[in-house]
Amino acid sequence: MKLILNPLVRRIGLPCLSSVVVWSLTLMSPSAAKAIPVIVNGSFEGPLLAAGSTDVPTTPTGWTTTTPGTFAPRMFNNPADGPFAWPDAQDDAQYVAISSSVFAGGSTSLSQSIHISVAGDYLLAWFDNAFFGVSGTPYNVSLVPSGLGLPMTSAYGAPLGASSWSPRSLLTTLAAGDYTLVFKGDPIGIGRTLLDNVSLNAVTSTSVPEAGSTAGLLCLGFAGMAVLARRRASWPKFLAV
Repeated sequence: MKLILNPLVRRIGLPCLSSVVVWSLTLMSPSAAKAIPVIVNGSFEGPLLAAGSTDVPTTPTGWTTTTPGTFAPRMFNNPADGPFAWPDAQDDAQYVAISSSVFAGGSTSLSQSIHISVAGDYLLAWFDNAFFGVSGTPYNVSLVPSGLGLPMTSAYGAPLGASSWSPRSLLTTLAAGDYTLVFKGDPIGIGRTLLDNVSLNAVTSTSVPEAGSTAGLLCLGFAGMAVLARRRASWPKFLAV
């Protein structure tokens, strides 16, 4: 069977179809996607500790600390303490603790260097917790640019230890460049705050339709126009107005 296309369909429908194909290929192109910086070891699974390990003074792989000794980061691997003590990890098996002491006059600092390749809005997300029924320490989260510019810092209150972890997030606009992500206990606090599942992802706008969906809507409109034109051509002349 030979397919005969209405002239209007040929003029509008085929270019429209070509546009959809081009848009689709563009959307699938790796260069069209916003680059997402990767936080190394955001769930603190390295170095791998023995199962059930508790309160091990170790700096997680990919992270650095300027506070060794008393305020060194402490790592845990699903402590076998029962439900009313140290919790299991929020993600996978391990997590890290930062601490502070108003009496010792110091606090833990845990940081990682990251690179933003594409400027835009980013969502920093993580989970916090503490020993069951006990308050952790208040802490600050900062994104410090490597060059000129002021650090972006947000303060968070001490979490109360529970069987479930609390989600936290920070939405911010970042220019392309290098930054240092810092978690630091508030030195006027006391106790330990547990951290797990840290991530940083680009935020895409949902207020503007994607090019592919826009193309589809346009083509549907053009197709409707073509069908209407074809039907009008078959109407009696006194109706085709």
